[in-house]
Amino acid sequence: MRRERQPAPRQDVPGRPAFRPAIQGLRAVAVIMVVLYHAGLPVPGGFTGVDVFFVISGFVIAEMLRREWDRTGGLDLRNFVRRRVLRLLPALGLVVTTTVAASALLIAPLLQPARTALTGLGALLLSANVVIAVTTGDYFDEPAESNPLLHLWSLSVEEQFYLVLPVLLLVLWRSARRLPRLTATGPVLTLLALAAGSFAIMLIGPPLAARSALPEEFFGFYSPVVRAWEFLAGVLLALTDAWRRLDRRSSAAAGVFGALLLLGSALAIDPSMLFPGPVTAIPVIGTILLIVSTEARQGRLHAALASRPFRLLGDRSYAWYLWHWPLIVLAGAVFPTRWWVAPAAALASLLPTQLSYRYVEEPIRRRGRPSVAPVLRRWLLVPAAIAGLAAVGASNAWFVPSLADAGVQVNTRSISQQASCHGFVRELPDRFDRCWFGDGDGGPIYLIGDSNASTFADAVVPAGLQLGRPVFAASAPACPPFLSIDASAECRETNVSMFEWLRSQPAGDVVIVATDTYWFKGGVMQPDVVAHQAAVLDSFLRIRAAGHRPVLVQPIPTFNGLEGGAGGDRWRLTTCTMMQFVRSKCGRTFQIGPEWPQQQLWRSAAALALEHDAIVIDLTGRICPEGLCRTDIDGAWLYRDGIHLSARAAAGLDDAFVEALVR
Repeated sequence: MRRERQPAPRQDVPGRPAFRPAIQGLRAVAVIMVVLYHAGLPVPGGFTGVDVFFVISGFVIAEMLRREWDRTGGLDLRNFVRRRVLRLLPALGLVVTTTVAASALLIAPLLQPARTALTGLGALLLSANVVIAVTTGDYFDEPAESNPLLHLWSLSVEEQFYLVLPVLLLVLWRSARRLPRLTATGPVLTLLALAAGSFAIMLIGPPLAARSALPEEFFGFYSPVVRAWEFLAGVLLALTDAWRRLDRRSSAAAGVFGALLLLGSALAIDPSMLFPGPVTAIPVIGTILLIVSTEARQGRLHAALASRPFRLLGDRSYAWYLWHWPLIVLAGAVFPTRWWVAPAAALASLLPTQLSYRYVEEPIRRRGRPSVAPVLRRWLLVPAAIAGLAAVGASNAWFVPSLADAGVQVNTRSISQQASCHGFVRELPDRFDRCWFGDGDGGPIYLIGDSNASTFADAVVPAGLQLGRPVFAASAPACPPFLSIDASAECRETNVSMFEWLRSQPAGDVVIVATDTYWFKGGVMQPDVVAHQAAVLDSFLRIRAAGHRPVLVQPIPTFNGLEGGAGGDRWRLTTCTMMQFVRSKCGRTFQIGPEWPQQQLWRSAAALALEHDAIVIDLTGRICPEGLCRTDIDGAWLYRDGIHLSARAAAGLDDAFVEALVR
């Protein structure tokens, strides 16, 4: 019978073992939480597994550094960095290289491969969190779902922490040694103050970002500043000893309570909550309590976490974390409408996990003290070169002129977006004063509405310049300019402020723009004509009362779902894969018929306009000549997604607005 090779015993300070099977089991719990969440299973707070990792990392690294300090009276920073590089970089380099290469074929060439390559390059340079914040946006936003290296943000935050903590502890311990009275309390109190400061920044970050010159991302989800307290919670646990003297009953109670907190984090926390925020304390406290409990090395909870299945998965938690998300995203790009793809990909990622662990991580660990230089050449320089070349190539749409031109057409930001005039009033408190374009003696033109209004700024602003009339353009995402519909609180606040502001402005034309998808709540074939008419009428009356003339732009035909409404699959050129481009499967067409559901809304709006001396601008004939709607014509993309025109298409409609707005 073949005997399993046993690892060499680890040297450590008596009473404080280096290897803790239960900690490995806790790593397994953390990675399971994250994988279940990414697989789309009903674990809405599974993303808090990353916070569990942060606390564990702070505890384990601080324990290791403390043992070294107690044993030698110093810290070998060079050796610490060497161990971290050998532990993390080889597997990371393999994942980055493989994912960037696969993204070139499976992910949309107009946008995501560049983001993927830049993210991978950032990860290799310990800055993926910064790259993601700038190029991809919020962790819970839709663009993040198609970045197969999105999850590497947490690894960069962790590595940034690894660079700072040893130096900080060395300074604190050396300072304390010179002041014997502070030996026990000085470092702990300093770290406690830093943790409190980080926690406070997390709580006040959003309002602070609005008042500071620092970018919003500095205070956001990916920020090491607002995450530092989570690591420091584990560090403080490692550097204090009182909790180690808890009796068996207290340790067991701590474990039960900690397990309940982690379970609550996974099931009760969801992306709609402010995160990181006050609720982040739940998984952090839960992890601390579980560590406290498992350090007693007894009881059922310790036995469960230290059991062979949990321990083996914990050993592979780093590799599984690296591999699971790229496979989920890439599989979703190939099979975009299959619900089972994400769970199946998450499960299938265990295969590269095992291969990576067996043939990359383990051989390096067994060598003892291998040289760092060959590892860097193989696992950093090669992936970095591949990622860099891919980023350059993808940013030029792989040097294919038609793709490069399409990327420009669909990704160009509108005039109002470039001026930061697309957002809610609380986000842009001064936008009513700075969102003016052009000048002239004619009456002003006011463009308001949702993201479609932002798109039409590229037509209305040039029209105003031709007419000698200044244009005000401000819009808010998913916020139609109607107070009578059920909208978010921030949308309603924006609309109330807008209509109140209009009462104080010189008389002009108020152009209102919004998609009609809000009126298909009951299904694509059942537009809510009554609610639509009431909302439009209410806005007409408010605009008239403010001394202006209302101008309604009829919603453009939409390609989301079935003809004329919301729901169903969503068309986006930026999510069209390279394979679809090659097969010319990216565009769509449909014919507008006499009973097209959108027509019912348009007819009711036109009737209201006639009754209230308003103007209706109907661009359907321009966008869909002879009733045929197409996403693209002869290589020119009219739509950037299912409900928005491209910037180029919108700019070509300025003459229609000139004709309609002549006074």
